[in-house]
Amino acid sequence: MSVLGGDLTRLTAVQTAAAIASGEVSAVEVTRAHLDRIGAVDGAVHAFLHVDAEGALAHFDTLGKDLVASNRALTARAARRRTLASDHAAFVADHAPPLPQDTRDAMLLLTSELVTNAVLHARTPLEVGITVADDAILVTVYDLDLARPEQQPCEPREGGWGLGLVAAMAEESALEPHAEGGKTAWFRLPRGAVSRVRDSAAVRPQDRDGGAT
Repeated sequence: MSVLGGDLTRLTAVQTAAAIASGEVSAVEVTRAHLDRIGAVDGAVHAFLHVDAEGALAHFDTLGKDLVASNRALTARAARRRTLASDHAAFVADHAPPLPQDTRDAMLLLTSELVTNAVLHARTPLEVGITVADDAILVTVYDLDLARPEQQPCEPREGGWGLGLVAAMAEESALEPHAEGGKTAWFRLPRGAVSRVRDSAAVRPQDRDGGAT
């Protein structure tokens, strides 16, 4: 066992939860380790009036299974987001004209960001479109969420920068609500080379100035 050399009683609460959720150890194993530790030292310290070992094992067996199931559900949702982002980016790639490699890379990255943002915040069906003009390409992501643009901040999330990155890299971008319901997020890129992104352009608001707000 790799967790602290196998001494489960030395884990923090966060480490314990992570180890159980990942399946590295079970909640029952952790509980037994603590019960064994109590049995080894309580004769000298007399810290416990009564230890319900069977009750503790039963309780944490159920709790551990719930934690594992929750972690699996989160993993499945994350995989679904990645699949959706990849599928929609592939659609845009298939319908895009020949582009400089940097522009094509930016187009696919920003499409993935908009789709992921829609999946995270809207959680509704969505539609992705691409419009090709003589000098630019326009990519749109429509969803049924009724939230206003100011209610959709660039929240921290692993592996992505969301709308902040889109605003920094695109020639123009916006998040527009529709009177009949839903909203469209879009960005435009030139069909030539994309402009260089200035340093810190896509830094999340809470990361600027040392996290000061």
